[in-house]
Amino acid sequence: MPKRYLALIASSGAPALDRSLCAAVAAKCPELAEIGFVGDACFFLANCQTITFERGKGFVVGTLFRRDGRRGAVQQVGPPDHDPSHDPVENLLSRYWGGYVAFLSDPAGKTLTILRDPSGFLPCYYVLGKGVVVVASDIELLIRSGFLSPQVDWVAISAHLLADHHRSARTSLIGVTELLGGEALVAGPQGIELKQAWNPWDFTPRSSEICDARVARQELRRTVEMCVAEWAREFRHIAIGVSGGLDSSIVAACVHSAGVPLSCLTLATKDPSGDERTYARLVAGAFEATLTESIEDIGEVDLSVSAAAHLPRPVARAFAQAGNRKFIDLARRTGADAFFSGAGGDNVFCALQSVAPLADRLLRGSSIKGLWQSARDISRLSDHGVPLLLALGFRRAWFRDAQFRWPRDQTFLTGNCIDAGESVGSHPHLFCPPGTLPGKAAHIAQIIGIQNHLEGFERELSYPNLAPLMSQPIIELCLRIPTWLWCSGGINRAPARGAFADRLPPELITRQLKGSPGSFLYELFAANRRFIRELLADGLLARQDIIDRDAVVRAIDDPRAEMTGKIRRIMSLVDVEVWAGSWSRPPSQATGSTGGL
Repeated sequence: MPKRYLALIASSGAPALDRSLCAAVAAKCPELAEIGFVGDACFFLANCQTITFERGKGFVVGTLFRRDGRRGAVQQVGPPDHDPSHDPVENLLSRYWGGYVAFLSDPAGKTLTILRDPSGFLPCYYVLGKGVVVVASDIELLIRSGFLSPQVDWVAISAHLLADHHRSARTSLIGVTELLGGEALVAGPQGIELKQAWNPWDFTPRSSEICDARVARQELRRTVEMCVAEWAREFRHIAIGVSGGLDSSIVAACVHSAGVPLSCLTLATKDPSGDERTYARLVAGAFEATLTESIEDIGEVDLSVSAAAHLPRPVARAFAQAGNRKFIDLARRTGADAFFSGAGGDNVFCALQSVAPLADRLLRGSSIKGLWQSARDISRLSDHGVPLLLALGFRRAWFRDAQFRWPRDQTFLTGNCIDAGESVGSHPHLFCPPGTLPGKAAHIAQIIGIQNHLEGFERELSYPNLAPLMSQPIIELCLRIPTWLWCSGGINRAPARGAFADRLPPELITRQLKGSPGSFLYELFAANRRFIRELLADGLLARQDIIDRDAVVRAIDDPRAEMTGKIRRIMSLVDVEVWAGSWSRPPSQATGSTGGL
């Protein structure tokens, strides 16, 4: 079951926490156990134990591992040997990693710092009440405890539709803010303050770069194996979704090396473009795992239900429902107690499709030979000629700033929606420090861009659902590897392929093309065209002037809709419409449940 917590913290202007609030929470949420006070804050937990500090006030919720090579999750956090007075936040970030939220009090008990680990594996949301800050693992606890009456934030919805890969602290429910990975919320007598306790840019300076390809491969192998193995040993049996792609295959290899039993599931479409069973069989055979093969079935998808109805963002994709149920069935049959995936691999392993690596190498003062080599590498990946790529690389390096420009999709959106969406702030990690390389800005944006695809699955309500390649040590290491090394030899994610070349079947190491669920999406659209038309033509998005109703209806009615390239966009509108509807029903009908590691 997911780890759950709720904290009540006295905010600025309140002389002390109103203890009657704690009694009310205990009555409304009886499954939570009150664990007492730290300073002027009251805490409740369910399905987890606290990790204590050897010195200092506070505790950690979640899972914590050491960086010094010792195996196993930590039960108590000790101070650094060389500096007992070391900042406890820095101590956690530099000596430990995992999936956690830490609550740290100053010696006087007047100021409380809430730190979310950089991976963001354990959810953390907060709302501001009268005289109190409420921090919780999930939205249901905020509602049931009486601190949130959920309302859809249509401005945030506009921003989501404009750039659905982007994730800021503002959620799509009014008043609910997410504490992002690596952020610290400090609550004290002077009010609340948000700090960037961990910053990915700290791992990108020239002095930190690993420019030797051999060293990069060695460090990547060691770090990925360590992180995946530590996570795997927390469970009895792992279920892994495999496609025969590089990232999920690496995760399967590391779980196998850790000695933890694993079972694999691969999903295939009826159309050959989404059938990767041949490659999935290679993975299962290499690691002595049972493989369940399943054909995607539109009969197992209910477009009127959102798998993200428990979340404050419309991040679920309806077409994934069939796979979700197959995973849950697999866990019940095999006794698996956690789901792993290779999600985030493309992102941390820097699978860029641009000339940014060439621009980075130019700005680093590379030799002409080095520039020519990188241009040839990108040419092999893109089918563009070397002279054109060199020209584009020079332009990217010298005639544009390094800031990553998040792509916008204005398809079917009204002018009011676009204006509203542009008003929403960006993720803080998108703001570049001086001297930034454009490729590193794009790499960090990629890591941000996967966050909306790591949740919104039915299985996360009952089982831990982990993407171990998004672990903090892996992210930090990958940011230190120059972008041009990631595409060396004209192969994307080259250091990762080289690092695991002796652990994976050669067919998987050399494979670069991926399957696509596109045909299943088209089949789902065709079977539900009338329902989709009624849903969007008379729905909340149209009534809120977010979508151009007439343009959407014309696209749905177009007999050649599958050929227009707009089916994916229409289905994403369906996902958002259904999610918004789940939060717009009367409270007795609204869906609410938990989510977390």
